[in-house]
Amino acid sequence: MLTSAFQTSFKGLPLLKPYCYSKSEGCVVKGSDTLWYRAKILEVIGGSVKVQYVDRGYTETIPQCHVYPVLMYPDIPELCLPFQLFGVEPKFCLNLNDGNETEESWDLMHEDLLSSRFETFMVPEYDYPLLPLPGKVFPVTVKHLETPNQVYISIGSRRDVESDTDTDDSGISYEFDDLEQALRELNQNAEALPLLSDFRSEMPCLAEYSDGRWYRAKVLSLDKVQPLKILVQHVDFGSTASLPDSRLRQIPAHLVQYPVRAIKVKLAGFKPPALMNDVDRLVYSPEWSMEALWTMIDIVQGNQLTAFLVSLCPEVSVFLYEEGSLIHLPLVEKGLADLDM
Repeated sequence: MLTSAFQTSFKGLPLLKPYCYSKSEGCVVKGSDTLWYRAKILEVIGGSVKVQYVDRGYTETIPQCHVYPVLMYPDIPELCLPFQLFGVEPKFCLNLNDGNETEESWDLMHEDLLSSRFETFMVPEYDYPLLPLPGKVFPVTVKHLETPNQVYISIGSRRDVESDTDTDDSGISYEFDDLEQALRELNQNAEALPLLSDFRSEMPCLAEYSDGRWYRAKVLSLDKVQPLKILVQHVDFGSTASLPDSRLRQIPAHLVQYPVRAIKVKLAGFKPPALMNDVDRLVYSPEWSMEALWTMIDIVQGNQLTAFLVSLCPEVSVFLYEEGSLIHLPLVEKGLADLDM
């Protein structure tokens, strides 16, 4: 009944204004199934927010545009509470069910569960590169687009950056060449690495891409149980994928020391158009048209761009330029976006 009431209350909402989220703050979120739920803030990660569904228990990392800082039905207690089973200790295990067998047919011995092939070594979470102060200009390339104004960027090398960017070698100028060399060496024998057996949110790992190569990634959530699929994000590109556990490997600790290369930012200066004709829309962000997304892809693909940092909170916001011109002007001229100055 609570879930049904939510869907009625949140059929249409205005675009969010800039907002700084606080830990443990109550909110309403649009889940990966496109339904609305009660939740609370656990952590702000770049342009995303890690939340816990208070009536269901599990956690998920979702875009900020799907989080509304509204407390709904405060008189109804949380329907899911954490408990720990007394006298039970963790053991590592792997789902060997191929989808045709029942759980009762599993036959793993205690000694098998303690074998080295099921052990996951703990590694720290990835760091994010330091950004210049607001008002600074720096070179970037766009690695991935979610919507025309929500994109992942990679910052240029030190030789392309002005000397007064107030950063150091642990920030935007990190040795990307060293990371690429390390990944090339790893790919020569990546399949020999242990399978990933810890699927906690934000867990660093290696993921096999469609080109057959292995790239740095992190776990976002469990996407499907039968057959098992894990939703991961390629941290150096921004794209996501739902993969079976056979295409995930434990990441060597030395590869986690490099900050992620893809940073989620909001592009300033434009917004979805107030009026749209009967056009194909993005399913996950219907305020934007498919034409607007493809137009923006054509503009940024493979181009070296310049970013002007506007703000860091509540999300990283930049103006993007190509040869001195704002890249969103063609969208505005075609009626695919409105100015937002």
